[in-house]
Amino acid sequence: MTGADIIREVSLDLNDAEPGYENTRWSVELLQSYLREALTLVSRSMKSWFAERRVVELQPGGVWQEACACDEIIRILGESTSSGRLLRYLRRLEDSEEYTWAGDVDVCPASDKSYRMLSYSLSSVKESEFRVYPPVPVGAKRYVLVECYTAPTGDQSADVPSEAVPAVKQWMLFRALAIDSENNAAIIQLAGAHKTVFYEMMTLFEKEKAEEANGSLRAVQDQAPQRVSR
Repeated sequence: MTGADIIREVSLDLNDAEPGYENTRWSVELLQSYLREALTLVSRSMKSWFAERRVVELQPGGVWQEACACDEIIRILGESTSSGRLLRYLRRLEDSEEYTWAGDVDVCPASDKSYRMLSYSLSSVKESEFRVYPPVPVGAKRYVLVECYTAPTGDQSADVPSEAVPAVKQWMLFRALAIDSENNAAIIQLAGAHKTVFYEMMTLFEKEKAEEANGSLRAVQDQAPQRVSR
């Protein structure tokens, strides 16, 4: 569902979509501003819904490198082929001096044939940067599959993840009714109800995310020692 689709459905819910008199009370521009607000709130908590998987070719040496033009790297799924097929999982290490490569920045002691990637770190300074350990040898071609988050802009033509749509609509209805209440107790109460439902949904999302993270951690712990078959 696109942002434009959501705006149309919210207009219908607000009884502001009569043919020939569409968006008389709440303009498309106003509803789009509420759409942007809602997407910002939801995406900050549920970044994985707004993430893409991208293959990144690694630079040699122990340097920090940019994954892409994203806002934040959520995780590195593992070492992959150039087409994105996973070869092995990587263990995540904290961005710490303990795990900083101590040799020359552009040198790895391993040869291309003996090199084996083991782990990665995400930068604590710039959220779109990462590095792998041990560093990639000069001349070697190595890739990782990265999950990247880019904050939604609220563009009407952009697709909104289906999981996010119900909460987004609740926030938009709350904002539209709140600004239009004119001290009407019934409308104020209705607006408050939409706001309450929105935050109840967000609480549920957070709970589901925590449960999923625990499950993913257990899965990674089970799989990390293994190499994914070619």
